[in-house]
Amino acid sequence: MDDPGERSPDASEDPPSRSRTPDVGSGTRGVVAVVARPSTGRRGRTHPDLTTGSVPRRLWSLSWPQWLENVLGVLDQLVDLFWAGRLPSGYQAIAGVGVTQTITQFGNMARQGLDQGLRAMVARAVGAGDIHLANHIAQQAFTLNALYLALVVTVGWLLTDVLLMAIRVSDEVRAQTAMYMRVQFLSMAPMALRGMTGAMLQASGDVMTPLKATTVARVLGVILTPLLMFGWLGFPFYGLMGAALANVVAQGAGAGVNIVALFRGTSRLHLTFRGYHPDFRILGRLLRIGVPASVGGMERGVSQIALLAIVTPFGDIALAGYALTRRVETLANFGAMGVGNATGVMVGQNLGAGRSDRSRQSIGWGLT
Repeated sequence: MDDPGERSPDASEDPPSRSRTPDVGSGTRGVVAVVARPSTGRRGRTHPDLTTGSVPRRLWSLSWPQWLENVLGVLDQLVDLFWAGRLPSGYQAIAGVGVTQTITQFGNMARQGLDQGLRAMVARAVGAGDIHLANHIAQQAFTLNALYLALVVTVGWLLTDVLLMAIRVSDEVRAQTAMYMRVQFLSMAPMALRGMTGAMLQASGDVMTPLKATTVARVLGVILTPLLMFGWLGFPFYGLMGAALANVVAQGAGAGVNIVALFRGTSRLHLTFRGYHPDFRILGRLLRIGVPASVGGMERGVSQIALLAIVTPFGDIALAGYALTRRVETLANFGAMGVGNATGVMVGQNLGAGRSDRSRQSIGWGLT
């Protein structure tokens, strides 16, 4: 299959109402794109053409929903910490939540690099008007993420106690945290599904559906967390593990919002798995683009785990304090992340459309 970045110069001159079939031979089997125009979804919903119009205005329209989505992404962590402090174990429960969030976030950071590769390839295909190719790339991303999550979730579940002992947390914190951490490893699957499908939609220019999905996940998580932790309103009492169970349900509901948009064709992309088969050429390109970003995320994750190991010997109260301040600090970083993702989508779509001038302008405005 042709890479979106390796098209002939005249590829971008096709009128936007045509979706070109990618030259992948048998690789196009099972790829169905019911899209009449790249700027209109199957059900008539219009999407902005990022290859025309004011660059700063387009960038802003992409940035603010992703910024808000990232801020909401910290909400469940803050909610877990808030309610953990009201358990009988108090600061030890807060310390356990902080340790779990740091360790599981390492796995999420590594996987998010794959989403960066997905965004880049889908955005360039959409910019070139090749919706068949964009759909096919999105299909392959499901395979890649499924393999990654099967490995990480299994290893995380089996090695929870080993990880906690490696950081040298106290026996009290380990007793509080073990099952909470195991269930949080399970929650990485629906969380990753929401993130991956959101990246597909964002790359196609739809940033509102992922924002809705994140809002659904966070609101549901906020409601369910205390109910499952304390057994209110007739719900069973699970203690700290209840927060993780609430996260599994909430993330699954959020992922469902994105999946409906992708598989019903209400976005530019319209996915189906009829006749699906792995395309190792596309999988390889996703890895070549995504792995460097994953390594960068893992580097940040390792530094956070190292800091956690440094704080742990100072006791459970110090560990709880570090957990609280680290989550608040994370809020300050998400504004730049939203702009960065939006800039990547703008650059990708304009490169795919042969508009390198607008790609350069997008980078300039993104840095501004």
